Amino acid sequence: SRWRKISTGKWGPWQRTELTNPRTRSALTQKSRQIHLPRGGTVTIYPGLLSKTQRATLSQELLSSNLFRQYEIQGMPEPRVHFLLHEQATDEPEAPQPGYRYGSVRMKACPLQGLPKLCRLSKIVGKRAGVESWNIGVNPVFYRDGKDRIGAHADDDQGESCILSVIVASPIPLRRLLIQPKPTKIVDRTVLGTKQKGNKRLKLKTGNGDIVDDGVDEQHELRLGPGDAYCMD
Repeated sequence: SRWRKISTGKWGPWQRTELTNPRTRSALTQKSRQIHLPRGGTVTIYPGLLSKTQRATLSQELLSSNLFRQYEIQGMPEPRVHFLLHEQATDEPEAPQPGYRYGSVRMKACPLQGLPKLCRLSKIVGKRAGVESWNIGVNPVFYRDGKDRIGAHADDDQGESCILSVIVASPIPLRRLLIQPKPTKIVDRTVLGTKQKGNKRLKLKTGNGDIVDDGVDEQHELRLGPGDAYCMD
């Protein structure tokens, strides 16, 4: 992990972050570990969530679906292909369907039940993460070569509060994943560490009880391999 002051734009040195055991039963698996972010929120890591056999069968189901599509954003093709699935989507072409939007891209969901192995996985990981249903859906993403990428990507376009990703296949043993939490805004700076509301006072604190310093960015780097998963909430 590392931090920088927004006023100077300079990052400090990388420091090793201690991973802790999950605090809740819903997040607990035999090998899962967590990073508790200073502003609140948690990154949970699930090493080896999928076996080699599970990854192979899931990859085959995804590649044979013929659903991967390259979208355009601002008139340029995205450097990746992906599609959206939802448990409430249907095969009715004229019926309204669940969807997802980011920037100028509008994605229409296909039925999640059409890919039974992925459907089962979504329910298993949802239960472990304490999510009853994925309200936005399941979004398989395929990076086809060394040029495909995600780049800087914000996952809060539709009010997302829990995002869980599973690495199904990768030619690289350990992939570099960089997470940069969105800065928290302090509404009222006239009262240090508190927000006034009527005759009540609501404390604004971070996960460890310290007052939020809104002038600091943070980044956390993970190295994940095939079969690993991580959850942000």
